[in-house]
Amino acid sequence: MKKINLLVILLMLTISCSPSKDERNLEQKKMTDKNEVDSLLNLMTLVEKVGQMVQYSGG
Repeated sequence: MKKINLLVILLMLTISCSPSKDERNLEQKKMTDKNEVDSLLNLMTLVEKVGQMVQYSGG
């Protein structure tokens, strides 16, 4: 009986600690966004990058 209880507890811990589908999708989206940003930065010239960094936004 103790072995069964231990097995059930270990199974519950394993299930509760595994990442959910939403967490996996979020990680994939973060990587996709990072790749897109990296791609855009590679297309920009140094002057364009500096212009973006010093751009003033009044508010």
